[in-house]
Amino acid sequence: MSARPLVLASFVLLLAVTVAAHEDAPSVPKHIQRLKSYDAKERSRAARALMILGPRAQGAIGALTEALGDKSPSVRFTAAQALGSIGPPAIGAVDALAAALEDEKAAVRWNAAAALAKIKPVGGTVVYALTKALKDDNIQVRRYAADALG
Repeated sequence: MSARPLVLASFVLLLAVTVAAHEDAPSVPKHIQRLKSYDAKERSRAARALMILGPRAQGAIGALTEALGDKSPSVRFTAAQALGSIGPPAIGAVDALAAALEDEKAAVRWNAAAALAKIKPVGGTVVYALTKALKDDNIQVRRYAADALG
C-alpha cells in the first residue's frame, strides 16, 4: 500500500487547521449565527470552528453556553470542547458545564468535565457536580472530573 494517500490526507488536514487557526476574531459573529442554524451538522461545525479559535472566540461564550442545551449531542459536546478551548475566560459557562455533567450522552459529560479542567473554576456547586461525576459509569468522565478537581 502506498503512503501517498496518507501523506496527502495529512497535508489536507494540516492545511485546514492552519487556515482555521489564522482565522480572525471578526469571524466569531458569523459562527455565532451558524450556531442558530436549523441544521445540526452546521451548528456542530460552527462550534468546532469556535473551538479552533480558542481564546479568540471569547465573544461566543454566551452562544456556546446556550448550545450546551442543544437537542443534538454532537452540538452539545462540541460546544463543551469550544468552551474548554477558550479556557479561564469561559468562567461564566461553569454552571452550564456542571449541569452538562448530568447529560444522557457520555461524550457530552466527558467533554464538559474536560472543559471544566481547562477553565479551572473554584468552589461552589461545580465541585459538588465534579465529585459526583467521579462515580460516573464512564471512565472518561471520571478521568476528566478528577483532572478538573486537581
